[in-house]
Amino acid sequence: MSIVVNSVDEVATLKSKLLERDQTIIQWQERHQALDRHWQEVLTDKLARQRSELRKKIAHELTETRLSITGSEPDLDMALDRIARIERILLSQVH
Repeated sequence: MSIVVNSVDEVATLKSKLLERDQTIIQWQERHQALDRHWQEVLTDKLARQRSELRKKIAHELTETRLSITGSEPDLDMALDRIARIERILLSQVH
């Protein structure tokens, strides 16, 4: 009879430990999901800022290019320099 009682106690102990481990796994999964969401948001924000910076740089260079061509004294060399800057900006985003 004591073997049966010990076995029942042992099974109960093992079930309890298994439940604790299951809870620990669930907690770690929730933590992992929260960290994953956090870093996804960080990356999304960073990409939005980079996109905005890129738009501003290119818009500025395009404005300067237009001004150098349409001004009272068109300066094609300056316009070509501005176009080269735009190319460098775009190429720097690819690498």
